[in-house]
Amino acid sequence: MKTTPLAILFWLMPIFMVAQNKFEAGLFIGGSNYQGDLVPTQGPLFEETKPLFGIVTRLRLSNYFALRSNILYGQISGSDANFDDISYVIRRNANSKNNYADLSLLTEWEPFAFWKKDSLDRKKVFSPYIFGGVGVAMINPVLDPGPSNDFSTILIPDLEANFSKAVFTLPFGGGLNFVFSQSFSLRLEMGLKYTNSDYLDGVSLAGHPETKDWLWFGGTNLSFSFIPKDSDGDGVPDKDDACPWTAGGILAKGCPDQDNDGVEDGEDLCPTIAGPIMLNGCPDQDGDEIPDVADNCPTEYGFEDTGGCPDDDNDCVPNAEDLCPDIEGLIAFNGCIDTDGDSIPDPMDESPFEYGLAAFGGAPLTDIDCDGILDIYDSCPTIASENGFTGCPDQDGDGIADMDDKCPENKGTTDSGGCPELSTEALEKLAQISKNVKFRTGSSNLISASKKQLDQVVQILREFSDFSLSISGYTDDRGRASTNLRLSRARAKTCFDYILEKGIDPDRLKYNGYGESKPIGDNNTSAGREQNRRVEFDMALSWLQEEATN
Repeated sequence: MKTTPLAILFWLMPIFMVAQNKFEAGLFIGGSNYQGDLVPTQGPLFEETKPLFGIVTRLRLSNYFALRSNILYGQISGSDANFDDISYVIRRNANSKNNYADLSLLTEWEPFAFWKKDSLDRKKVFSPYIFGGVGVAMINPVLDPGPSNDFSTILIPDLEANFSKAVFTLPFGGGLNFVFSQSFSLRLEMGLKYTNSDYLDGVSLAGHPETKDWLWFGGTNLSFSFIPKDSDGDGVPDKDDACPWTAGGILAKGCPDQDNDGVEDGEDLCPTIAGPIMLNGCPDQDGDEIPDVADNCPTEYGFEDTGGCPDDDNDCVPNAEDLCPDIEGLIAFNGCIDTDGDSIPDPMDESPFEYGLAAFGGAPLTDIDCDGILDIYDSCPTIASENGFTGCPDQDGDGIADMDDKCPENKGTTDSGGCPELSTEALEKLAQISKNVKFRTGSSNLISASKKQLDQVVQILREFSDFSLSISGYTDDRGRASTNLRLSRARAKTCFDYILEKGIDPDRLKYNGYGESKPIGDNNTSAGREQNRRVEFDMALSWLQEEATN
């Protein structure tokens, strides 16, 4: 047989494993069987089970995965005598024996393995595992004639066939691992192997050449761990342990490492919080290579010049302290620039493009409209003001600049936005008029005396031209609510129409009816009902009414 790279790998694997701290080796004892042309069942025939034994080596790659090699020697057999149909003996009359050697490289997955963290110690448990891999088997099938001591002519092509005795295999299966101690475990497993040959039993052309033969195996795997000396029992061999007499972590070369980050506590600046080795064991949440303990902004990517804080404009002033975070400026000006060179940063400079004085907020001493008020104090620097009031015109002289005066032509007060306030006399008169406006019973027609009352409302509206009027109608609770609502609205409209006829701007008037809602008297008495049958007149500044409407 030619020496293949795969075979070399199999033979060198045990040597490689011995050098590892997590190496195991043991014996495999069990049985093997096969499925082929001389077996009548779909699976292996139990009666044909033959001994299988060999050496198993294993390298634990992690808590749950291991790399394993098998070197096994076994035997399989088959016979036409196993068939209930006598025609197989008459037609072929074949018996087969095959002594084979098997080399396999497998990966094991033990999902419920109970390895102690950072240690080679194991608890006494059992857990299932599965495996799979590749291999090569060297086969040597031998055909013997049956009881008639002669081969059937149908077997002659197979006897003369030149087939490869090196067979590629794909082994897979599963088992249970019983762990008894740190150095000893027992595994019970079963598996099968796909092969690329139909000559495991020496029969192919005389059987079913379109299908390949399968190998079955099962048995016990006794494994022993080769554990180097470990004085402190921390899972790190003394030869590799930087602290051989003090238990520690594997990543820290056997020295104490509370946070298991690979930096021993004596050198770890953050011994209780895991962090990368390059940062002396301290975490770096924002990934800016500045450890959190030295990072002024541990959750934001930053730079060393700004203490780990972000600096979008690269002016060495952190964004949180930079008054101009999008413009590269100077540290002296908190990250801002000074365009006019007056030593006042632009955001605080009243005139950032003209040289000015700090006493005036950076503004130059100018008076563009020549009204005697410096532009820095002039609210209307381009409009001269004779009143000398904030530099802006004030036509009505009420101390409120026209630009802020709701009634710039009528002198008013600050509380009313520059408009005149409604006099107390006018308010009292409106309240009295509301009581005196009457209608005919069940009608929206005014009685004659009520028209004189409305004439007084018109007079007040003319006197206070900046005010608007709201007319609200009400009734008592007798009758249907819907009827009362319509009646109250009709009475309010009657007043509206009368005042409108007197030449009052309709934009200053509005009306509505509210029926029997909002009573001011007791509807159980005639006097109370009379109070509730009313029309109220409310005046407000026109601009206030517009804002309320909007």
